[in-house]
Amino acid sequence: MAHFPMFVDLTGKTVLILGGGKHAEEKIEKMRLFDCYLRCLSTEAFTPEALDGVAMAILCDRHHPRNEAIVSLCRSRHIPVNAVDDPPLCDFQFPALIRRGPLTVAFSTDGKAPAVGRLLREVLEAHLPDQTEEILLWSSELTMDLRRSIPDYHRRAELLNRILRRAFALGRPLTEQEMQDWFMTAADGTAFSESFADED
Repeated sequence: MAHFPMFVDLTGKTVLILGGGKHAEEKIEKMRLFDCYLRCLSTEAFTPEALDGVAMAILCDRHHPRNEAIVSLCRSRHIPVNAVDDPPLCDFQFPALIRRGPLTVAFSTDGKAPAVGRLLREVLEAHLPDQTEEILLWSSELTMDLRRSIPDYHRRAELLNRILRRAFALGRPLTEQEMQDWFMTAADGTAFSESFADED
């Protein structure tokens, strides 16, 4: 079964987490990254009222005898639900995540090899610069500046791509002087891509 990767805005919404132990701790740690409200209960303490106002439910007690009934109730109320290690009771999967400021990267193996997803996450995360978040926020402002200063889409896209490659290679946003050098190169009417040949 192929799962479509979809990013959902949970800001200010309530996520129900049922159960305890390491699975609940892991899910709580992940969900805290997404500015949602967490409603945490033991599975035994669950009542239908616990679903009021809930945008998503996560069942963390593996194969608990109440899980199937709780999932059925969630689905009847159109609340997406995930039951740990029980694919038939899952409307969505928890991917291995990287979260750096506005950047979210998710790895999924459709439940076939979660250890591979975690390994790939570790490999990519090890290669991200410490200042990844700073580069992302800086690049957002840079994109707006380039839209104003370089009308031609293709020239702008090429320049932006090369600037960002350089920033990630350095592990930081470019300095003001470095940016002035880039803009001077882009504005002189020459094929500015030639000046970056040594950086590819």
